[in-house]
Amino acid sequence: MSKVQSMTAYARGAEQGRFGQLSWEVRAVNHRYLELNMNLPSELRELEQDFRQLIRSQVHRGKVDCTLRYQPLAGHARGLSFNEQLVQQLAMVGQQVDEVLPNCDPWRMVDILRWPGVVDVQEVALDEVKAPCLSLLTSVLEQFIAARQREGKAMQDCIEQRMQSIASEIQQIEPLVAQVLKDYRQRMDERLAELKLEIDEHRFEQEMVIVAQKLDISEEIDRLKTHLAEVSKTLSDDDSIGRRLDFMMQELNREANTLASKANHSDVTKHAVSIKVFIEQMREQIQNIQ
Repeated sequence: MSKVQSMTAYARGAEQGRFGQLSWEVRAVNHRYLELNMNLPSELRELEQDFRQLIRSQVHRGKVDCTLRYQPLAGHARGLSFNEQLVQQLAMVGQQVDEVLPNCDPWRMVDILRWPGVVDVQEVALDEVKAPCLSLLTSVLEQFIAARQREGKAMQDCIEQRMQSIASEIQQIEPLVAQVLKDYRQRMDERLAELKLEIDEHRFEQEMVIVAQKLDISEEIDRLKTHLAEVSKTLSDDDSIGRRLDFMMQELNREANTLASKANHSDVTKHAVSIKVFIEQMREQIQNIQ
């Protein structure tokens, strides 16, 4: 399985046990950093930090939406109960007050329900639900990461194809390094012949040496090769590589621009433009890599 991971993926899982029914959905799209959104049942909100910690240990970039659904079985549901004995006592007190003050307003149901201790909230047994929630989330994250890796493999193949194309363009540029200076000298000789000027040959050769240094694109070619090797190495790393690859695309693009402007040669420019197209195609893929 490819180590490269896409930032886009979807996974879902469900489980049923004596605690009830659980289901997790995890989906993600591109994002510069990790943006984690949790949608949890109110009775399980206390477990949010445990869920976040588990997800962050495996997912490093992308806008990730996680949804947990919980349907408890009877006896595990969050519900309401009332203290019948206390209600009877309140009723007796109400009758006694009515005998003393017959013109008072009678008890209303809402007054009784608001009385402290009358209504009791039955909480979900988190200790029983926590482990199944984390276990199911772990399983769904495995599916999620596998989906990211499958898409990442397709992206890696695309990037490596473009790298091969760039390497081919570089191979066609290398023989032109000497030709660039040769063509420039030929143009200068023709121009001087047209003008019928007498020149100092020694001074002319000195100027040609200076021009040769300015037109030499060997360094740019070497840097392009070095950057391609670094991209290839980065693609095999285990860590989050999207940002580093994006930086490498900037470096490749800079060298391609320098190559075209420095050589001032139509054939070199043509190959440099092709290289820039391949770099942009790689950049589009890299925008979706974790």
